[in-house]
Amino acid sequence: MKLLQMLDFDMNMSIVDVGAGCGRLATALARHGFAGNYFGTDVCPELLNYARERLPERYKFELVDGFAIPERDSVADFVCFFSVFTHLLHEESFVYLKDALRVLKPGGQVIVSYLDFAVNAHWQIFEVTVATINETRADNVFMSRDLWNAWAEKLGLRITFWQDGGIPFIDIEQPIVFENGVTRTGSSGLGPIGQSVIALAKPFA
Repeated sequence: MKLLQMLDFDMNMSIVDVGAGCGRLATALARHGFAGNYFGTDVCPELLNYARERLPERYKFELVDGFAIPERDSVADFVCFFSVFTHLLHEESFVYLKDALRVLKPGGQVIVSYLDFAVNAHWQIFEVTVATINETRADNVFMSRDLWNAWAEKLGLRITFWQDGGIPFIDIEQPIVFENGVTRTGSSGLGPIGQSVIALAKPFA
């Protein structure tokens, strides 16, 4: 939620949450008094059913199969991909990104969290993935700044925000209330989001 606020998110805007899962982002929005339009998608029906049970009916969720967003053109102020591209081939992510551009209003932004080769903590995950490649299918996909620069240029997107996943930059709320209702207090300050984050804006014309 705080990440969105850093990107000039307004509580009356329209947001598409790709990979909405159990409704983590939607729950945070509801807790902060979100009054705009929310539309979440996911490939897992059980997670979406769980999200629907916890949130008001005006929060819309839809099951998807593929790499298209079932939404009209130019309707969203924000399209979010939190921990989605970490599990897709680059070609699949690029197709999704192109469709997000279609869904965005002029001036709207795409937000993506991803695993970054340049971040030491992410490199450690990469090494583990390499070490277990013969045991299981790799389920962690890594990206780089060169890739994002190339994609932004090809799609005519402007990079508005870029954050290294290993650097603390988000204010930690106290107390911290987890989804299961458990409350924890501790030292306040800045914390990392875990994955790196990039935001890209659709041009106005």
